[in-house]
Amino acid sequence: MRTLLVLAARFCLTSWVGAAAFFVVTLMRLRYSPLFDEPTKLNHARALFPLYYTCEFSWLAAALGAAAASRVVPGVCPPISRLVVGLAAATLGIAVTDWLWVYQPLVEMIAQPMRPPDFAFYHAASTRLNAASLLLCATAAILAQWPAAQHIKNAH
Repeated sequence: MRTLLVLAARFCLTSWVGAAAFFVVTLMRLRYSPLFDEPTKLNHARALFPLYYTCEFSWLAAALGAAAASRVVPGVCPPISRLVVGLAAATLGIAVTDWLWVYQPLVEMIAQPMRPPDFAFYHAASTRLNAASLLLCATAAILAQWPAAQHIKNAH
């Protein structure tokens, strides 16, 4: 059972990093595409970001749950390290913070005919929080792939 939990944690962490990178690249292409008019481009956050956050919360919650469970369920493979569990929890915490206290006010600002002065601050904060979240998740994904030292010693 632990093997499946470790596999799930590794898969979910890595999948979210890939999905987030794909989303950002696609979003940037749409944002600068001549195929869309300016009002459409300005409202992309209201249309696309709820999907982004839904995917983020789903992948990260599954990763955190599987990683944490791998620490308590017995099995032949080593559990996910406490560091990876902590990084996954921090990543999810940053995502929730961004959703509640940054993205929600941004959506309200976008709906207004004129952007309030705080818009640039909130937009920059969201960009930084998402970058930090992605960096932590990528670090957790890389560390989750690493075999445990004790497991390697026992294999020889």
